Amino acid sequence: MMKNLRISGIALVLVVLSLSCKEKKTELPGVPDFVPKEIIDDFRSKGLIINEGVTPPMLEGYYLASPLTLLVPFGPDDPYQAGKLFSDYRYSFYDQTDDNQIKYDFKSANGSATGTGTGSFISGEGNKFTLYSEQIGETYGIENKQITIISGELDSDGIKNWQEAFVFTYKGDDPNGQLIQVGQGRIIYDSDHISERVSSLRLDLSAGDPSESDALIGSQK
Repeated sequence: MMKNLRISGIALVLVVLSLSCKEKKTELPGVPDFVPKEIIDDFRSKGLIINEGVTPPMLEGYYLASPLTLLVPFGPDDPYQAGKLFSDYRYSFYDQTDDNQIKYDFKSANGSATGTGTGSFISGEGNKFTLYSEQIGETYGIENKQITIISGELDSDGIKNWQEAFVFTYKGDDPNGQLIQVGQGRIIYDSDHISERVSSLRLDLSAGDPSESDALIGSQK
């Protein structure tokens, strides 16, 4: 009898834990479980547009996000304020599938950052989309991972109203605090409201200001 009660108690705990975990997952269909609902809700409350739906546009191609501008700092201790200009970025989106999986690579214009988006899912309807991914890269020689959400609207010239939100989940050795801390994040956007189509991921160092800091920078440079 006592053994049966113990087994029943363990089963009940497992059920409660299972329900609790399910409640923490995103309620948006298709969005990867590594993007918690709390993060989506927090970014959305701070101004990030989330485009829901299962018929997003075909995003494949190369785009230049410029000028990348800080929209929302990570908090009152962020050394930068809204309006701070960061280094431009180039993106290559490819291998978009019928079940809305997609891959992408990126480079910063000043050469400080490169990386790729893994496990990416794209939602949306018509020309509007939101992309969710785990972004893995290297910035100023420091390895890092982020949960990244990108939103915009596709048109013939590129992507309108580009927004990008990210929160750090890992970074390598950074003794001088050059990058933001794990758990911190920002929202940035293309402040001329059009991220133009470009011909490749190859950097054009003649465009923009190569001295601008990367959007992941933590300390003043």
